[in-house]
Amino acid sequence: MNAIIYNSLLRMVRSVQFYIAILLLIISSIITYQNNYIYFQLGNRIYVGALNIFIFSNVFDSLSLQILAPFIAVLPLCDILYDDYKSGHLKNLLTRTSRKNYYSSQIAISALVGGLIFVVIFVIELLLFSIFNSEASMLILSPNGLY
Repeated sequence: MNAIIYNSLLRMVRSVQFYIAILLLIISSIITYQNNYIYFQLGNRIYVGALNIFIFSNVFDSLSLQILAPFIAVLPLCDILYDDYKSGHLKNLLTRTSRKNYYSSQIAISALVGGLIFVVIFVIELLLFSIFNSEASMLILSPNGLY
């Protein structure tokens, strides 16, 4: 089962859908930050900080992320079962393992990848924001708000 999960992860990283999902997530962050930049007048603030940029680009009032999140989570492995069947790889796998083991590993990898793609991109964005904007993050909204 571990070998099936490892091979599925390798196939996911090599697939075009994985990079499309990353691109959609980055575009969603840019759109959300532009909307929040205008609405909260972040250009008038002296110190915005990396943490506030991350929050205003991914967390706070992110309608595009709310709409795209299910598609982004499913996109990297959307065709893995069909691809296994079409290429004949499924017949090869089923001679060495049971159907239950194969399908349970595919369910596990789908759940893992659905969350993993968001974690990877959010960590990369937070690191990039911290590198390019090393200012202290001040409290922008009222204390009774999101923070």
